[in-house]
Amino acid sequence: MHLLSLNFIILLLTCSQGSHALPTPAKRDVDFEDLYGLTKNLFDRSGKAFDPPEKYFHEATVRLHFSSQPEPAAPLHTLSQPSLLEPNHAQFHPHYDGRFASDILSSSLRRAHLIPLIQTYLSTMHALGAETWLMHGSLLGWYWNQRILPWDSDADVMVSHSSMHFLASYHNMTMHHYNVGSTPREREAGRTYLLEVNPHWSNGDERDTENVIDARWIDTTSGLFIDITTLRAAAQPSPPGAMVVKDRHHYLREHIFPLRESVFEGVPARVPFAYNALLSEEYGADCLVTSTFEGHHFDHKVGKWVPLPYVGSSNRGPTVMTEVPGDEFRGRPQQESGGPERARRPHRLSAGKVGDKHTVPGSSMDDFSLKFEA
Repeated sequence: MHLLSLNFIILLLTCSQGSHALPTPAKRDVDFEDLYGLTKNLFDRSGKAFDPPEKYFHEATVRLHFSSQPEPAAPLHTLSQPSLLEPNHAQFHPHYDGRFASDILSSSLRRAHLIPLIQTYLSTMHALGAETWLMHGSLLGWYWNQRILPWDSDADVMVSHSSMHFLASYHNMTMHHYNVGSTPREREAGRTYLLEVNPHWSNGDERDTENVIDARWIDTTSGLFIDITTLRAAAQPSPPGAMVVKDRHHYLREHIFPLRESVFEGVPARVPFAYNALLSEEYGADCLVTSTFEGHHFDHKVGKWVPLPYVGSSNRGPTVMTEVPGDEFRGRPQQESGGPERARRPHRLSAGKVGDKHTVPGSSMDDFSLKFEA
């Protein structure tokens, strides 16, 4: 009896000593210094020094400030200190990752980077088997002509909860290299993209307002990125089929699923089932019929947004079309059996059933080639 008690005491002491020996949790941030060799920047242009400590992703909202002194020749680890940053008044741009961005790109150069940014993201997610689809401004661009809106400065996508769990578990902080670019020399050098998952992604609480972005797909050449958010079931009590995102967007499952298979910027993409209803709710019904916006007019003959000659601020006002843009400029529902293929307006939206498949004629999620064009 005494021997058993002694053994039990020894076991308790061993466990106690072992618990004290456990390593402390590692920091959750990926600092600028951690990216040495992956970024061409000598300085961190992110606003991390002025963000709340619990915020994970930091946008390039500040410029570096050295008064009138030349760039210091100092060790890398000393070049990202808060004392070298100047907040807010000399802003960079919030749609860039300050660890990689060195310049704010012109609209034409930005587009030349955004197109392969979304192409490589969609291609990588398809290769990994992750369920993702277009949302927000990217979905609106798809609606009009399956391309990025010419005035857009970023891209927006969403993933399912199970896919985010998969990406966080097996593909966080992975680098993906593609031979893309605007010139043969750029294509030969290629561009590298970083998939970075916010460690707070699993916390679905909408009160975590500093971490509403769950992951990013980052162009390490330009610093441009795609915000990735996670769709998850709403906490109870909620209406049946209610789903939420941490940025406080609320949806019904039947508006998202089953996803439609389509094409965006020349590569296979998925879009929500009730895309019309989602776009109308987010941007107003006029977004589906307004053909003049942000200094551009939609030319139905070529299927593109073309710049308007600047003659005054009136060019930026909306012009409402009398016809909805034809299906030849966006993803079409799957053809009914029988009869020749013809362009037509989208069919009336319905809830659909799990397992229903909606595709664009001529497209395949399993057989495609990348086309990188501006």
